Amino acid sequence: RLRLHTVKVKSGSLGVGSGVIWQSDGLIITNAHVATSNRATVELADGRVFDAVRTQFDPQQDLAALKIVEQFLIYVAVQAGKTAVEAT
Repeated sequence: RLRLHTVKVKSGSLGVGSGVIWQSDGLIITNAHVATSNRATVELADGRVFDAVRTQFDPQQDLAALKIVEQFLIYVAVQAGKTAVEAT
């Protein structure tokens, strides 16, 4: 089931990796070393591809947030020390 929540991220010429759908409204969390530019391409598990914009970037924590224009995505909800998979 986790595969439904993961995405492929392409950013710049060298940035390729994975990310996680963090909110149903299109918030994607990935590593900063993957989101090397302000724009990226995100591919969902079902094959749909979206243009994404990097909204947050923290190279010290190696985290980045991307935003795609899509609603009602299946996402991973994290609760106090454990992961609860929630479909919305």
